[in-house]
Amino acid sequence: MNAAARPGCTRPVHRCDCDRTVAAVDGGPTCAESLGHVCRRHHTGKHHTAWRVRQLGHGVIEWIGPTGRRYADRPPAVVRFVPLADDGPPPF
Repeated sequence: MNAAARPGCTRPVHRCDCDRTVAAVDGGPTCAESLGHVCRRHHTGKHHTAWRVRQLGHGVIEWIGPTGRRYADRPPAVVRFVPLADDGPPPF
């Protein structure tokens, strides 16, 4: 499942709702490619305002505002490189 919220939302994913990109009442499937995590505020707004959402693949969710402007929400990198302390070569 994707960990996605509307761009700018800082709610941690473990405090979000699991949401179908296309609502179940509209025939949205329950599968990993169609699910994402959205905070309760943005989840409600997605269903009751002019905001729309679509999944672009690879965990990227696109939010489309009422004016048609598009915002891509990309998941964080899985691998993060941390610089080594200047203690010499790595231990391997």
